[in-house]
Parts: sequence; C-alpha cells; structure tokens
Amino acid sequence: MLSWQNKEISSVQLRQEVSAEVANSPVRTGSDYWNEKGGAPVVMNWRKSKPWFFLLLTLVVCLAGAMILGGCRRGTEADPVVTDPDDNGENGEPGENGEPDDPAVPPPSGRGNRPGHYEALAVEADNWIYYTHFPYSEVRKVRSDGTQAGTLSGDTNAGSLNQAGEWVFYAADAGVVQVRTDGSDREVKFPRPSGYLLRYLSYVDGFFYVAVLQEGLPNQGILRIPFDGSTPLWISSDAPAGGMCVADGFIYYSTGMDGTIYRMGVDGSSREALTAGFHPIVDGAYLYYAVENTIKRRHLVTGDEMGLTVDLYGNSFQVSGDDIYYTHAVDDLKLHRANWGGGTEVAVAEPVWKAFLYNQVILFQNHDDWKIYRVPPGSTTGTLLP
Repeated sequence: MLSWQNKEISSVQLRQEVSAEVANSPVRTGSDYWNEKGGAPVVMNWRKSKPWFFLLLTLVVCLAGAMILGGCRRGTEADPVVTDPDDNGENGEPGENGEPDDPAVPPPSGRGNRPGHYEALAVEADNWIYYTHFPYSEVRKVRSDGTQAGTLSGDTNAGSLNQAGEWVFYAADAGVVQVRTDGSDREVKFPRPSGYLLRYLSYVDGFFYVAVLQEGLPNQGILRIPFDGSTPLWISSDAPAGGMCVADGFIYYSTGMDGTIYRMGVDGSSREALTAGFHPIVDGAYLYYAVENTIKRRHLVTGDEMGLTVDLYGNSFQVSGDDIYYTHAVDDLKLHRANWGGGTEVAVAEPVWKAFLYNQVILFQNHDDWKIYRVPPGSTTGTLLP
C-alpha cells in the first residue's frame, strides 16, 4: 500500500514508492490500478500543511515567468531580427525590419525663380543652367561655362522651370514634376488633368502655385500644392490666362490680354481688383504690367502709377531694378533695355521670344529656332546651349 493515501510524505518518498509499486505490478489500465488501490488519490492541502512550501513555489513560478517575459522583450525590442539592415522601406511603407520609411524630405526654403519668370524655359543657379528647348523632348542641364551637359529628365513640353535647394520643378505633359538636380528621385506632384494645360508654375516656401487652364472647359483656376504631398487646394476659380506671379505672400494674376489684374493672399483670401492689364510682375515695391504698347508700374502701397511707352512685342518683357527688358516689335524683335529715367539700348542683338534675367546674365529663347541661348555680362550675342 502506498503510504501517501493515509499520511503526508515527502515528494522524494512519493516518487520512490510509486516507482517500486509500478515495477512489481502487471500491466494494467489506469482505472484498474486506482480501483485496486482504493480509488483516486487524496488531494493534499499543501497550503495548510506546508505554508512555506507554497510561498517558495509561488516565488519560483514568478521568477521563471519574469525571465521568460524578459527574454521575449529582448528578442522583439532590443535585438530585432533584421533580414536586410539597409531596408528602410520605400514610398512611405515600412521596411522588412519593421522600421518606418526614411524621414520625409523637407521642403526647400525660398523660391524657385524670380516672380516675373513664371514662364521660364531656363533657370540659372549655382553655376548650373536647367532648361528645355525645341523640340521640348527633355529637360537638360549644363554648367554656366558650357561644360558637363546632360539630360535631367525625359519629360516633354516642360515649362515654368524653378530651382530651389537640390530640386528642379516644372510643369510638363506629365503634370507638376520635381526631380533632383542630379536627375534622381523624379516625382509627379500633381498629374495633369486630361485636356488641360498647367502654366505659370511658381514654387515658394514649400508650396507650388500653378494655373490650370483650357478655354471652353470647366474647373479652371489656380491650384496650391503642398511639397509634402498633402491635399492640393483650389484657391481661385478664375482663369489667369494673362499671367500669374507669386510674391511677398500674395498672388497677382490677370484674366487675359483685355482682362483685369487681381491680387489675393496665397491661401486665396482677400481677393481684390487692382487695375486693367496683363503679364503682372512684382519687383520690389512695384507691380509691373502691360497695356497694349505701354509698360506700367504701380506702387503697391500708394497705388501711384507711371507708364513707359515702348514698341512692345506681345507680352515679352522683364524687370531688373529700374531697367525694363522687352522684345522690340519693330527692330527685328531684338531685346531692348529701357530705363524709367529715359534712354534705351539693345541688350540682345538677336530675335527674342522670351527672356529671363539672372544677375547680369540673360537667357533667352530665340524667336527663329526656339532654342535657348545664354548672353554673358557685357555682350549682346548669345551662345546656344547644347
């Protein structure tokens, strides 16, 4: 008879007695064995009989559990399983190691071009020129000295070029596009709606401003697109067919050649009509614009105006300080420079369609071959960009 049925014994004695009993017994089922021994074993109340044992057992269980849980935490937090240490995810998705994607690319500060260059086909910065010219099949770059020419992207019909920080921005057939100055990380920030044109793109302090245009179609207007990819905002339902520039927290735009120039906040607030005219350019304290063959400037605070009558061809003029550069409608479309104090001279002795000013450098689109040329300081003749 097993002693534990009627008295308390140690666990060592219990194992010894059970082992001897089983060794001397024939093979039987579990139920036969317990029936012969007088029924199921008596459950001992160890809590009452041996309180120190219960406390010791509880302590051992708690320590074992803590070790197991601690080991689990070390395996998931301190020592994660990494299949590829360089995999940080792409396009905002987590990588294989569970880490988030690379931090969001911060928007470059400042602006991407001068306020009057909202139709720029070329921009020069940091001794590099980024440009596109006929047949408008790609965006190119070249050093200012004509070396290291190459292709930046294969975007077609690009225009309104901007450059800020490590980025070049433009409007093209694909939409509003950004690409790094080395040609990497090209991204369409806003796809071009089918049937519409995207014009007058300006990048200023983390936002793109672009006109969505197409005569006869609805939903034209001005769109503000955040650099970080969040939701674009329609800030005006007016169609700025006569030009649009962004300067000093305001947007200036014209509704057409015979239209009105308006000013509003960059969020679309406080819209007001200023004057009749087109091709608005803000430079310093003045708004410049065209009315037929007269280039006018209007003081932004006092509203005082004065005009400079010239033989203006189209709306091709730019401003630099007190000088006005304009395509002369009579003198073989040469680029003339006039001063508000009087006097005029030839700045570029070639037919000019559009001109863009960077310090004392002039980049222009030739009216004959539609290519981009660079005129260095002190010259009136341009060099064709490759």
